[in-house]
Amino acid sequence: MNTTITKDATSDIAPATKFSLQLTVTDKAAIADGIVKLQLTGDDLPPWEPGAHLELALPDGLVRAYSIVAGTTGRSYELAILLEPNSRGGSRYLHEQLSIGDVINATPPKNAFALAPATRYVFIAGGIGITPILPMIARLKNEGKSWQLYYLGRSRARMAYLADIQALADEAASSVSLHIKDEGCRLELATLVSALADDTAVYSCGPNSLMDALSAEITRRPALHLYMERFGRAELPAAAPVDVTDCDDEATQATCNPDGSFELELSKSGETITVGKDETILECVRKVRQGLSFSCSDGYCGTCETAVLAGTPEHRDSVLSEEEKQENRTMMICVSRSKTRKLVLDL
Repeated sequence: MNTTITKDATSDIAPATKFSLQLTVTDKAAIADGIVKLQLTGDDLPPWEPGAHLELALPDGLVRAYSIVAGTTGRSYELAILLEPNSRGGSRYLHEQLSIGDVINATPPKNAFALAPATRYVFIAGGIGITPILPMIARLKNEGKSWQLYYLGRSRARMAYLADIQALADEAASSVSLHIKDEGCRLELATLVSALADDTAVYSCGPNSLMDALSAEITRRPALHLYMERFGRAELPAAAPVDVTDCDDEATQATCNPDGSFELELSKSGETITVGKDETILECVRKVRQGLSFSCSDGYCGTCETAVLAGTPEHRDSVLSEEEKQENRTMMICVSRSKTRKLVLDL
């Protein structure tokens, strides 16, 4: 998982209770173009389940989250890190500056992408999205359950863990399918999805282009169960324009933002700030609140979820379900806005 979590550089890196693990880098090696593998060891490390990730506290207040690929119970975690072309410092630091023997602080394992019970499983991994998938397959193999893997990449040189994938193919050729763009082998998602048996659990991790295409296909098959972990947010619709004439009487004034701005009250401090039409709640709150931790800034990871105490959010995230959005109990402050002229949050 490549979630980017940033913390205000003027504050402490994070509360000690959050980044409670001290991990030593005991191995670091390139395993594909632009991808390094890290072996992180410690004492009495918490257990983890397939799909879990660690959040790493890096210099200058940066925090990054990566899927756990493997590990020795109680002793180590293995991560694979892609050097992001537009890195804001996290992956570049891990690639170019972190060395064997360095100590890094991390959270205990977290899991928002866990395996759900199913009769059969299909995995679709795009590039570095193979990292949470490999331990899932290992678990299913041990349990004797049915699975299939479709691994997509631009070129073999840029695909991590190909030797492990080849070993899986040697054991069960019909369960592994490689789709490599520069070799002219592309996956036809529509054909694949249409052939899947009902009640299949489809797990996918990769870039938005893959996630969006897969989601569109599976909406035509409601009997399938789709679980996704994105590298970035899904495309979000623009906010619906507000008719200024609807704001003329007292009954409707509270629910109109004709200029696109709204007031935001922070209940814990009592401060009220204005969020402009081209600003996010997150960036406005950070101007008055030091040390506010947040996640991807794109509405897909859920780290900035905040309780709503009054007002009606305009949800733009891809985390909450439609039912949760209707309840309006929480919102993702990195992308979501307000339908009402005033919003009160538990901040």
